[in-house]
Amino acid sequence: MASKGTLPYRSRQALSTLRRDATRIAKRALLRFGLVPPPFHVQIDLTDQCNFRCPTCSKWQADASRMELPLEDWATILETIRDVPLLGKISVSGGEPFMRPDLLRFLELAKQQALEIVLITNGWFLGGAT
Repeated sequence: MASKGTLPYRSRQALSTLRRDATRIAKRALLRFGLVPPPFHVQIDLTDQCNFRCPTCSKWQADASRMELPLEDWATILETIRDVPLLGKISVSGGEPFMRPDLLRFLELAKQQALEIVLITNGWFLGGAT
């Protein structure tokens, strides 16, 4: 039984599906009228470096770029993202984002801009009890 103020899992799942479907319908309608909506989601690859060689990934097959944007530039980019209407979600990946020593500071900056963050990682550096 769900606690007061929360929806049961099936209701949350149905609401999520409804929201996704409504977004798709709205985008299609805008495109039919020649209007291009702004992006709702941005994928950010912080680094090309990775500690794995997954057969399904092509990142490791090319030399990892050592030229990465400094944190100050990312702060400016995150501020710009915040100002785009309807854009409130970023996915952060790479390579392996934890290969970047300033990842946690980057995530703090994104949170300060009130962005929803999805962190895509292979989990190797997540330590702790399982």
